[in-house]
Amino acid sequence: MRNASLLLALGLCLAACDWESDGAARLAARYTDTSGPADVGTDEVAPPDVDLGDVGGTGLTGRWAVQVVVKGTMQPLSAPWPYVETTLFLTDLEDGAASASWRFCDQQTAVEATPASLASKTQFPEATQAALEAAPLPVSLSADGLAASTLVWLWGLDGEALGDATVKPSGIDATSPAVVDQDDDGHPGVTVEVVKPAAGMRYQARWERFDLAAGSLSEDGQRIEGNLAADAVEFVLDASISALKSPSKLKVDEGNGHTWRLRRVPADYTCDDLRQDAAGLFPAP
Repeated sequence: MRNASLLLALGLCLAACDWESDGAARLAARYTDTSGPADVGTDEVAPPDVDLGDVGGTGLTGRWAVQVVVKGTMQPLSAPWPYVETTLFLTDLEDGAASASWRFCDQQTAVEATPASLASKTQFPEATQAALEAAPLPVSLSADGLAASTLVWLWGLDGEALGDATVKPSGIDATSPAVVDQDDDGHPGVTVEVVKPAAGMRYQARWERFDLAAGSLSEDGQRIEGNLAADAVEFVLDASISALKSPSKLKVDEGNGHTWRLRRVPADYTCDDLRQDAAGLFPAP
């Protein structure tokens, strides 16, 4: 299963241990990986070449890869760390249709941790991946692209039990009636496996809202893109170890400083293809 670099594992561990700068230094020293080459900055790595062949197409009909980029901060210690959350979906559009569905493929979060060796690593168990893939997000279409849409994405939460699911919830815990075992593994919410810095399972619920601005098909018929406003909150419901039970400190940047992008892909394109090609399909602006 592909790793998803979610941002909360480190913050949860440090918050539970009540460490500040001295604890962070000890943790950094303990978890520094010297077994391989150092990470290279994104500005030093050219996007991989992606050859999709002759995709063709002039209207909306066809398969599209979707990238949503949301920015914010997390605060495991005394100062906030910026993060960038990148989520990938696939969607099939049709000319004349009023709506379409975004089907989840992957989510990765890059955190500007200080020091960099404190960056966390997590992954989705197969049951979690399957549960998220089975709950697509509906979007509204226009004659030549995407219409303005509000998307509410729930992990481990029942939208009807929340009431107005577009309103950011609060006070959610494992006993809340809105919490469901979405991945059907016997634990509340959905399960995320934390690989480092503290290995264990975290059972969580998540609410995320995307307010998409409209976007139109590009002249070459290969792209559709626009901005969005976003908000998110995560609730830690339980964990296999105490270090992963502390609440998160997640804050999404306000305003329309986030982006969504669609890229036309072949009809048989899969999530595995998208995970491999994402950096080439959606090079950094």
